[in-house]
Amino acid sequence: GEGDEGPQRTVGITRGYWLKATELTQAEWKAMLTAMGGTVNPSHFSSCGVECPVETVNWWESLAYCNALSMSAGLAECYELTGCNANKPGEDMECTGVTVNATGGNPLLCKGYRLPTEAEGEYAVRAGSTTAFYNGPIIQTGFDPVDPNLDAIGWYYGNSPSGTKTVGGKDANDWGLFDMSGNVWEWAWDWYKVDYYEDRIDALAGAADVDPLGPPSGDERVLRGGAWDHFARHCRSAFRHYNVPGFNSDYPGLRPLRSANP
Repeated sequence: GEGDEGPQRTVGITRGYWLKATELTQAEWKAMLTAMGGTVNPSHFSSCGVECPVETVNWWESLAYCNALSMSAGLAECYELTGCNANKPGEDMECTGVTVNATGGNPLLCKGYRLPTEAEGEYAVRAGSTTAFYNGPIIQTGFDPVDPNLDAIGWYYGNSPSGTKTVGGKDANDWGLFDMSGNVWEWAWDWYKVDYYEDRIDALAGAADVDPLGPPSGDERVLRGGAWDHFARHCRSAFRHYNVPGFNSDYPGLRPLRSANP
């Protein structure tokens, strides 16, 4: 594992949620353009097709999409974005602040769509598994780019070094979720902190770790799940990636979530 993946700890997820079975597609992004006030599909791999994941989407734009999806479903928007530039979602929209529209600012209590917390994301990809991938251990050794287990469940550098692929093309995990390892990185809600896990254990002093929301502040937001241009070790269920909220390139996308009983 990597240094920021430990120390290993048990986390309790007490609130049910619905997570999208696939990564958000380009078609689904386009369907929300009017609601978002946008005009473009930002994806670098637009030629891949509308059923390929949307990418080149930053963290702020991911929040804007979740709000648009909530509005279309008649649900209260989870996020209030402030200090935004004049760009529309998909055109490098960036903001300076976000308020969570829920009791105590707790995103788990939002009624609308939102980004998963880092803990919710890892819980979902594992689907009860404890191995490196949800279908088994990591097997890749040396400079061999292909890992047989990951090859069965995800698109990554070993089998898709030139770009993304249609969502749902590999084996789902036991909970029916596709592309949880590979294709595109998925933005999470949490701020990133390299020693957050250690800090969390110290702060709880033996108490149960339940529904963590990540550090209270930071410079980068967490990305999870690996991507088409990364090696097998970067697509493991425990691997943590991160970047500044305004970062957009051809590998970050998103997978919306909604709390079951906010």
